[in-house]
Amino acid sequence: MFGAPNSFEEPSTPILLEESSRTLDLLFRLCYPVRDPKISDVGYALQVLDAADKYMMEHAAERMREVLLGLADKEPLRLWAAFYIRRLPEEALVATQLFVTKHLDDYVYELESVDARAYWALIRIIETEKKVGRGEESFKEAFEQRSSPLVGRSPAPGEKISTVTHRLFHRFTKGNMADADVVIRTSDGESFFVDKAILCRWSPVLMKRLAGASSVACSQGLDRREDGEVSGIKVLAVEEDSWVMGRVLRYIYPGENPRLETIDMLGPTLIAAVKYQMQDVVENLARGLLTMTVHPLTLYAVARACRLRTIAMEAARRFLSLERTCVGHVPKGLNLISAGAFYRLRHYHRQCTFAATLVLVDLRWLCVTWDKEGKNEWTWFRCAFCRKRKKTVILQGGTERQPSLWWYKRILQPMAEALNKSPCEESVRRCDARGGSEEWVEDGMCHRCRTGLERTNTSKGRIVSKDLDRFKAMVASRVQRAVGEISVSFDALT
Repeated sequence: MFGAPNSFEEPSTPILLEESSRTLDLLFRLCYPVRDPKISDVGYALQVLDAADKYMMEHAAERMREVLLGLADKEPLRLWAAFYIRRLPEEALVATQLFVTKHLDDYVYELESVDARAYWALIRIIETEKKVGRGEESFKEAFEQRSSPLVGRSPAPGEKISTVTHRLFHRFTKGNMADADVVIRTSDGESFFVDKAILCRWSPVLMKRLAGASSVACSQGLDRREDGEVSGIKVLAVEEDSWVMGRVLRYIYPGENPRLETIDMLGPTLIAAVKYQMQDVVENLARGLLTMTVHPLTLYAVARACRLRTIAMEAARRFLSLERTCVGHVPKGLNLISAGAFYRLRHYHRQCTFAATLVLVDLRWLCVTWDKEGKNEWTWFRCAFCRKRKKTVILQGGTERQPSLWWYKRILQPMAEALNKSPCEESVRRCDARGGSEEWVEDGMCHRCRTGLERTNTSKGRIVSKDLDRFKAMVASRVQRAVGEISVSFDALT
C-alpha cells in the first residue's frame, strides 16, 4: 500500500527508524485518508501512541488515546499505569474509574515505572470505597504523587552546621584546609575537609572516585559541582546535603556516633552509606532501623532501597498486621520504591491471607483431644447438651466430628474474619470471641457451658475457658507456621 511506484527512484539515503515495521504500518495507516486499522492489543496501541507522540503526529496520537480508552475495561490497571507514565490525567481518570469498578488487579510490568505513592493512593480509593470523580482529591493525589518523601533534617534559616568538637576530629572541619587532603562538597554548598586515608578505608566507591579525580582550573575553586582537584586538594562533589553527609562522616571518624532518632534522619543516612558501600556503617544503622517505631511500608521501602532483604522481610511481616494497607496519610519513603515493588508486597499479603484462613478451613491438623495422651476431648466435641452443627468437620487422621454450633459461630468464624483482614498470629491472639450470654444461648450453648463462660470458678467453666485458650494458642501457632513458609518476591513478576 505504501510502496513507491516503479517509476520513482528510491532515495539514496534511507531513513532509519527505531520502531518496528508493524508499529510504523499502523501509524502510517492512521495518517493516510483511509479507514483506520483495528487495534485490539494494548501493547501495540501503546507502541503506536509513543511513536505518534515522538514524531508529533497529533491526529494519530489523539486517535490512539481513543482506542486505548476503548480497551481500558479489559486492562484498567495497565492503562492507568500507562497513562500515568505518559502524564495523561484525563485518560488516567477513566482508567481509575474502571479499575475501582472492576477490581482487576493483575500484575502489569508498567507498574515498575510508576511511583509507589501513586499506586498507594489508587488502592486507597478502593479500600475507603470512595467514588472517583474529576474533582476527587484522592484521584489527584494518585496522579500528582502528593506524599512525604524521606528527607534529612533541614537547617533553620541562618542555622549553620556545628563543627565536630571531638579531639580526634581535628581534620574534619569546615573552612580549614590544614592537614586535609580531600574536600567533600555537598549539594547545599557546604564543604567538609577530611582525610583521604579514612575515606579510602571506609568507602571503596569514594576511593575509586578519588583515584579518578582530575585537575581543574583554580578559578573554579570549591564551587564546582563535579569531582576534580583545586590547589592540590581533591574535591568530591556529592548529591547529599550537608546534614546527611555530615552524619555519614561522623560515623566513619573515631568518636561518638550521631543520634538518629527519627526515620527522617536515619533513612537518608543509611541510603548514603549503602551508596558509598560503607558496610560497617550500614550494619550499625540497620540495627537502629529495626528498633524504630515506623510504618511497615516506610520500613519496607527503606530496606528495599538499601537492598537489606532481612529487614525488608521483617517489614513485610509487620505489614501483615495492617487490616487496611492504604488508609490515612501516605507513608513516608514510598518514593524509594516502584509501584511494582508495592504490588508484590500486597501480593504477599494476599498469599498470607489465603494460607492463614486455610488453617481454619482445613482442620485435619486438629486432633479430637487436646492432650498427647488422647484422654481429654475438646468441649465442643464432647458436650452432648449443646446444639450441634449439622455439618461435620474432618479432623486429624480422617476422624469426623459434629462440633457444637457455638464453637463454629463464636470461635471459628470470628477468627477467620480477623485473619482475612490481618493474616498474622497476633490477629488470633487479639480475637475475643466471648460475647454476651444471650448470643451464646441463641447459638445453642447449654446451661453448664454458658455458666462456665460467665463464672470461671466452676469446674465446667474452667474446662471451657481453658479449651478456648488452648485452641487459640494452637491456631496462632499454625498460622505463624503457614505464613512463615511464604516469602515476599523482590523481583518483578512474570
